[in-house]
Amino acid sequence: MKKIFKPRARMLIQLGDQLIKSENIAVVELVKNAYDAGANNCEVVLKNIDSKKISEIIIKDDGIGMTKKVIEEVWLEPGADFKELIINQQLDLFEYSYTTERTPIGEKGIGRFGVHKLGDYIEMITKSANSKKEIVVTLDWQKFKSNKYLENAQFDVIERTPELFIDGGTGTYISIKKIRTDWTIFKFRDLYRTINSLNSPFKEKGLKNEFSVNLKLKLKEKEKQSKWEEKKLSIQEIKNLALWRLKCTISGNKIAKFKYEFLPYSQMDKLEKYSLTETSKKIKELTILSAEADLSSHKIGDVELELNVFYLGSKILRLGNIDNSEINKFLKQNGGVRVYRDDMRIYSYGEIEDDWLNLDQQRVSNVGGKIGNKLILGAVSLDRKVSTALREKTNREGFVENEAYSSFKASILQVIGLFNNLRNLDKLKIKEFYEGVVKSEPVLYNVDELKQLAEEKINDLSEGLSKEKQKYAIEIRDNIIVNLDIIKKQYIETHDILIKSAGAGLNLSVVIHEIEKRIRELEKVIESLGADTKELEENPLEKTKKIVEDISQLVGNYADLVSNKQKKSIPLKKVVNDALFNTEFRFCAHKTVIIKAFENAKDQKIVCASNVIVGALLNIFDNSLYWLNTYAIEEKKLYINFRDYRDEIGLLIVDNGKGFTINSEDAIRPFISMKNGGTGLGLHIVDEMMKVHNGRLIIRNSNEVDIPKEFERGAIIELIFKKEK
Repeated sequence: MKKIFKPRARMLIQLGDQLIKSENIAVVELVKNAYDAGANNCEVVLKNIDSKKISEIIIKDDGIGMTKKVIEEVWLEPGADFKELIINQQLDLFEYSYTTERTPIGEKGIGRFGVHKLGDYIEMITKSANSKKEIVVTLDWQKFKSNKYLENAQFDVIERTPELFIDGGTGTYISIKKIRTDWTIFKFRDLYRTINSLNSPFKEKGLKNEFSVNLKLKLKEKEKQSKWEEKKLSIQEIKNLALWRLKCTISGNKIAKFKYEFLPYSQMDKLEKYSLTETSKKIKELTILSAEADLSSHKIGDVELELNVFYLGSKILRLGNIDNSEINKFLKQNGGVRVYRDDMRIYSYGEIEDDWLNLDQQRVSNVGGKIGNKLILGAVSLDRKVSTALREKTNREGFVENEAYSSFKASILQVIGLFNNLRNLDKLKIKEFYEGVVKSEPVLYNVDELKQLAEEKINDLSEGLSKEKQKYAIEIRDNIIVNLDIIKKQYIETHDILIKSAGAGLNLSVVIHEIEKRIRELEKVIESLGADTKELEENPLEKTKKIVEDISQLVGNYADLVSNKQKKSIPLKKVVNDALFNTEFRFCAHKTVIIKAFENAKDQKIVCASNVIVGALLNIFDNSLYWLNTYAIEEKKLYINFRDYRDEIGLLIVDNGKGFTINSEDAIRPFISMKNGGTGLGLHIVDEMMKVHNGRLIIRNSNEVDIPKEFERGAIIELIFKKEK
């Protein structure tokens, strides 16, 4: 005997309550329905929400409305595939009088359950263009629950002479009463922020078929109105304060369009505005996406990315006459990269605490100037018709994390990585010209960044504390900053000892990286300090202070670890061959030909710590392999030769790639890199190793050296050593 499913009436209430995670998303789902109905305007009114018994939420649009057929066969059928059939062009729209040209945002047929999240009594009034009457549907979910099975639940659907949509007007009006939530000023402000972020802030206004949402508040107690409607900086006002902007289009396996802008404030007279495009030398060879970021095999279409990135150092904000607290507060609430499809937002990308691109995590865990969510206002734009491989989750919390989504995310991260490498060049100049920070050492730069981060986080934390605890937090903050300054001083002293030391066995990179690990550990602790930390019993501030003091002691003790082992005299050919032997397998795996022109040259002895120089050469080889692969050079080659000077011997290392895209001075500085995900420490460490050996690293132009023609466009590095006397 066959049986059928008998869904309970309460299932609809559960769907609304559990699938829709918050009141904000519930309102957004109803607004999206207005968008799908072709509306140009949607009005959301919160009426008397400061008095729950008489509160009401109204959503009204000027869309095409619904016919009786749509109500009966779509609206009253949970999970109807109406919109999905429209997207796939499998429905005769004439039969339903569905006349909007928009591609629907929704597709699962459950967004209307947002009303159940908001309240128990719903009245819906709708009118379409081909109907002389408007339709009224009323639902009381309290009564609805008294029915055991869904098939027994009934409600009123009537047609009447238009009372709301008169003079030929069309659209849908939804009134929700018996509100289930206690609305507060904080909930309202959160909804205000959500509604204002629903449309992309980067889209041009006044376009055909534009959609806008207007949120209105009508409180019972009128004197509360101005307090609830706190005036804030607009997104447009904030955008104008960005020092960097990017507009980019990702298409298939490449960056099709790329416009990077550096926009220093007028008071920053030592710096000039400039822009770079996909045809610029620094960019044009880096526009091909990696295999994991290739969108070609997925139905995603073109991806547009726009970024506005800020510099929050207090000295720079003062130069721009910018209120430090206001911009920090705005970016704390609104910073991040949001996703829009046909100019309608996909939640919850870009929400507070939603680090979907792992930007904050990278900023803490990696060395160098990464972009955190608090520094960025960004938007990703998709075309609904062609981005079908990206499917929204049923609970409206982003896309299903399939292969298409992974490639989509990887492509955005690759572009942000390229953007960030360019930004670091500008950021370095800002620090040098206006903050007195010379980015000559990785650890010193890290400490300067960390001082700024500690000040920001502890200031945020202290906002929610009593005056007594605020004073205590500020004392801890000042103590941390003092100790970080001590770390800088001790590190400089230790570094000078290392550089001047004749010790051959101590690799400076080991020291640098060991201290960096401790600094990163401290960054994580400081980053974890949040405004929600109200009590200080187990005191996270004391823990932070203790770690700072431990690092200070660690750096101070490094001077005692300097090796006194003397450097040895060794043939340069042996050093080079040792380095080549160590990388022989990698060169073979990457099908790279090594041209050992130095074998015919006169061998010279140098005084060095061979393991250090071998390590330096491995670093250079690794860079060459990376860029030869990035540039997709078919016949990869590396040319190595000696150059003889009177008292010196030069070691020339040249690849047949496409050369440096940044100037030689920046290429040697730490954290300056055009590598995707690179730290920019490689050549800096090699340069430091050469200084230890009284030598130097020089990046040459092709007209300075005698090399085969096929290598003239490549990266040319020369290490110059003193000859043994």
